[in-house]
Amino acid sequence: MTPINLGVIGGTGPLTAPYMPHSATSRAAAKSIAPRIGTQRYMVLEALKASPMTDEELQAVLGLSANSERPRRVSLCDDRLVIDSGDRRKGASGELAVVWRAV
Repeated sequence: MTPINLGVIGGTGPLTAPYMPHSATSRAAAKSIAPRIGTQRYMVLEALKASPMTDEELQAVLGLSANSERPRRVSLCDDRLVIDSGDRRKGASGELAVVWRAV
């Protein structure tokens, strides 16, 4: 698999997980997840290529927590690989959620 730009915040290098520089726990969490973020990002993109989904649907299909899925989807949006489809679906809360799709 080729390296993927992960939309780094505070870190350095293409495979650094986002973290807040002032937070030791944020930096430690970024370090612990770094080996998996490229794979998770790829999984999110491939799932959205197969079918447009909400964040909750992505989390259920991929078995990822919100704290793992959402940052991967946000970085894909930042890189313009995923966009808001314009559709909305009710989530578990009963509120409407954005349906995301791959470009």
